[in-house]
Amino acid sequence: MFLVNAEKITQTLQWMEAIGIDEVIFDDPQNKAVSLDQLLKKNRTEDEVTQTTKKQTASSKPLGTATASAEAVKIAAACESLEALKKALETFEGCELKHTAMNMVFGDGNPASGIMFIGEAPGADEDRRGVPFVGESGVFLSKILSFIGLKTRDDYYITDVVNWRPPGNRDPSASEIKTIEPFLKRHIELVDPKVIVTLGAIAAKTVLDDAGSITKIRGQWHEASINGKTIPVMPLLHPSFLLRQAVNKKKTWDDLIALKKKLETF
Repeated sequence: MFLVNAEKITQTLQWMEAIGIDEVIFDDPQNKAVSLDQLLKKNRTEDEVTQTTKKQTASSKPLGTATASAEAVKIAAACESLEALKKALETFEGCELKHTAMNMVFGDGNPASGIMFIGEAPGADEDRRGVPFVGESGVFLSKILSFIGLKTRDDYYITDVVNWRPPGNRDPSASEIKTIEPFLKRHIELVDPKVIVTLGAIAAKTVLDDAGSITKIRGQWHEASINGKTIPVMPLLHPSFLLRQAVNKKKTWDDLIALKKKLETF
């Protein structure tokens, strides 16, 4: 009759679990020379690292909207190039969206083209690739712009009001927009476009400081004042809305013709 040492069996089972023993035959060799004490020490160290990381993450939570917006104003104003602005946004911790998105979406296209399109926020495809308007609505936008001579992104520049995807593709909140707005305004200053085209209600409201319903202001020329400079602005319906409401495509075609006529005067 054998005496059973419960503590020894428990330790042995813990050791077997720690080195990955969960079946009789292994496909890969296991390092059985590692002792239980070494493995437990390693696990304790990993737990300590995890707890430290959690504490660091908690201590770097986004600032309040007012504080973050004021900080954004100072940071954005100090940027003298698009590259500097992009790097500043990448390190900016004042927007909660940064902590739920996969990638920051800054801008794409030709900043020297004189035409700047501004959308609302990245979607799932944009979040994965880090490039604005590359999903279904972006493909549709590229197609309709090609009809007025804007055939590739060398012909225009495009960005969004908010540079990170809101969870679940929801609209960005007023506080999120307010926090990021100083970067958008500086973005416009650095691109220095001859004309701005906003895509969707949120972009029009942000650039034109709440000009009214998008259905009422679309297709008409407005003016935005960016750091004392007046820039013509054409609000358009968002391409994703047009994909859902095809009946409005005719209205957007009329708006694009008005945009084309404006571009021909440059």
